[in-house]
Amino acid sequence: MIGSPDHFDVLEDAMTISTANSSSPSPEDSSMHRPRVLPLPGLTTTDTIVLRESVRAALRSTMLTYLVGAEIAASAEKAGLSPAEIEEAFGELHRCRLLTAFGHGSTPVRVDLTSHGFLAGLPAAEPRAEQIHLALITGMLAVDPAGPGRWLDFRNLADQHDTEPLVIEQLLMQLKNQGQIGFVPMYGGALLTRISPALRRQLP
Repeated sequence: MIGSPDHFDVLEDAMTISTANSSSPSPEDSSMHRPRVLPLPGLTTTDTIVLRESVRAALRSTMLTYLVGAEIAASAEKAGLSPAEIEEAFGELHRCRLLTAFGHGSTPVRVDLTSHGFLAGLPAAEPRAEQIHLALITGMLAVDPAGPGRWLDFRNLADQHDTEPLVIEQLLMQLKNQGQIGFVPMYGGALLTRISPALRRQLP
């Protein structure tokens, strides 16, 4: 999941980013061949576009690792970035542990997103990220914490919220890492074992 500079600490809880500040225009939406996308906190616009395209690649492949660098670079070029800008962005994102780029130049052979990088870039790739996050919390709070363990099926939850299972998995893992819920991961889902009373505080 190299050293991480202080100015990137603002990405620690990426899901608190307001969707109003994380629009996700189509890769072809550009003006004078320059990208029109709001940068994520702590990142430049260029970094944000490359991270966004990396997250989109992960959503297409349904996993965080073994992403095809050439596909990400091509998408970033369509968004208006030059090869030099893409190379610099990959280097910075790698340095900050948001992803690992294997190879040199503007087209890495392989890209692995960290969980932290995926969640940091998710609002740029999925404008409804915060809405889905809050809906998941509401669903957790509706579960009887004293009752038996509840099976969380990532595919079913993804269908309910019109998103991808990888989004559900990573958002739930974030809540677990924050100590808000406890679960036992299993293939295709997880068995919910604990819900913290403090989870309610994450709702607006």
